[in-house]
Amino acid sequence: MLAHNNAQATTNRRTFTQVGVLMLNVVSSPGSGKTTLLVKTIDRIAGQLPMADRRQSTNQP
Repeated sequence: MLAHNNAQATTNRRTFTQVGVLMLNVVSSPGSGKTTLLVKTIDRIAGQLPMADRRQSTNQP
């Protein structure tokens, strides 16, 4: 299973790099501020960079 996941991750990284997409994986403890960080970052750079805004969390400030 891990080998399959690693192979898929490699494919994803290659694809995103080829099309110039920066992907981030934000991992931390519950309540540490991940959603707040993302929302505030999106608000600050909105209009400066093309991005997909697919907010799904119900914990938005």
